[in-house]
Amino acid sequence: MRILLIDHYAGSPRMGMEYRPYQMARRWVRMGHQVVLLAADHSHLRLHNPHVSRDFEEKVIGGVRYSFVRTPEYGPALGGRGRNAAAFVAKIWRAAPQLVRLWNPEAVIASSTYPFDSWPARRIARLAGAGLVFEVHDLWPLTQIELYGYGENHPLVRTIRQGEKYAWRTADKVVSILPGAGEYFAQMGLDPGKMVYIPNGAEPFPQGGTPPRRQLAALERLRREQGFLLIYAGSVGRSNGLLPLVEAASLLEGKAGIAILGNGAYKIPLKRAAGEGSNLLFLDGVDRGQLAPLLARADACYLGAKDSPLYQYGIGMNKLYDYMQAARPILCGVKTPQNPVELAGCGLVIPPENPAAIAQGVERLRALPREEREAMGRRGKAYLRQHHQYARLAERYLETLEEAVQLAKRRKEAGR
Repeated sequence: MRILLIDHYAGSPRMGMEYRPYQMARRWVRMGHQVVLLAADHSHLRLHNPHVSRDFEEKVIGGVRYSFVRTPEYGPALGGRGRNAAAFVAKIWRAAPQLVRLWNPEAVIASSTYPFDSWPARRIARLAGAGLVFEVHDLWPLTQIELYGYGENHPLVRTIRQGEKYAWRTADKVVSILPGAGEYFAQMGLDPGKMVYIPNGAEPFPQGGTPPRRQLAALERLRREQGFLLIYAGSVGRSNGLLPLVEAASLLEGKAGIAILGNGAYKIPLKRAAGEGSNLLFLDGVDRGQLAPLLARADACYLGAKDSPLYQYGIGMNKLYDYMQAARPILCGVKTPQNPVELAGCGLVIPPENPAAIAQGVERLRALPREEREAMGRRGKAYLRQHHQYARLAERYLETLEEAVQLAKRRKEAGR
């Protein structure tokens, strides 16, 4: 099968997040399929962006064929990110006939977090007679409303909602990393029957990664001084429940150290809010290949989010699976059904956005025998192997793509 996967933010182990498109594509290539991963050359999620000199310049990374669209660089402001996304979508739309002649895809996937890539994806699919799949990462515009305070009638919210409905309505199949997304879209009057739940996955950490010695020494020193170490590793954003974590540090002085390992626009204001506590440490993010030795220093890892209705449809945070892969017990401050931490029995679930609950959770974990914490970590890793291995997820995804292709063929035969 010839597969075109459009994901604005697609990364790789070498570039950094997002990893899911790369992991899926790599396995489809191994199965004998032809895959092109269409991405922007600039993304705030990556640690290293590729250097390209023209639109649709191709590079082979880890056996996966990438085609990069040149897009404007941007900083933390949302306006810059919007211009970047608009350039990506517009260039693909204009080049659709050329891309069909070049790749002639049988299946097209729109998977860029925001729904607007579904417009050029549908155009390409129609021109090629291909099956179309819309992949849901986050629920837009619910994310903008619940996490960033946009009103229901804000022009951006209205535009996103129309784009989301269009994407769902025009797709042959919908893949979601969130188990409850079908319920959300059913409330909009859209057919939940076309959705397939295929969660995020995780691969073993790359071998031979050497973490920066400064980070490693700082973590070891903090653990030695405080006797217990809680690590957060991931993007530093407002939605990650990090302000309560910082506030909990003052309640844990002399009992536990807290390390925040990552980068993001929220890091500077978070540092300002942190004050001068001796048990709180901020470190830069690292490549995934360097992450395992750092997580191995943790007695537990923290996963947090805002207390929001957004999470009633499930979660699929990459950092959760990294924690499980590292076999670390997890302190989870996320209110969500089908919580993987509860399902796996690999940690404690506490109320979200609650510094006192974080401190109490840390103390409960610290009071457990080391053997019990290690057993929690092993249960998480076993759960990950059973439910979130990319080899199995890629096979399930391929079945969905084949169904979409058949639907497109029947539509073509019917003259629609």
